[in-house]
Amino acid sequence: MKCALTILTLTLFFPLAALAQDLWQEKIVKVSPVKRGVFSERFIFFKNDTFKGEEDQGVLGPMRQFYTEGSKQERIVLDITGVKSIPSVYGFVAGDERRIHIDIFNVEASTNMASLGKSRFVKSMKVYPIGKDHLSIELELDRNLSFEVFYLTNPVRLVVDAKEGSTTRER
Repeated sequence: MKCALTILTLTLFFPLAALAQDLWQEKIVKVSPVKRGVFSERFIFFKNDTFKGEEDQGVLGPMRQFYTEGSKQERIVLDITGVKSIPSVYGFVAGDERRIHIDIFNVEASTNMASLGKSRFVKSMKVYPIGKDHLSIELELDRNLSFEVFYLTNPVRLVVDAKEGSTTRER
């Protein structure tokens, strides 16, 4: 009976565990205010800050992008107003799976938020308001790409650079 219960438990729960993301295998990067020129196809990124008070509630404005033909690189910019520094951000870049997930905290969507516009690499963008102060953004890509994520502080922006080609190493 004990053996049957063990087999039943493994049968029910093992498939869910097998689909979970293995964090030991993922590259984890702290987002910095410096563009380093290091592109990777797959990584987890984060910038963790804590805020005190309602005055730190930011607003995510319209997202914009532009493509540079010479470097075959597209920059996606997320403008955040109403804060003095970048809020807590967590994300997962899976360029080999053609998607990016970004969670931004202490931020709400702007009332005039528009779509990304005509992008060279992004097929679709979805913004999910999870709560009053949490947005989840999903970018679906049209091909495998390499990425770099960093932020700027004046004005506050999260920047995602995408390029065709393989991973590059730090100089």
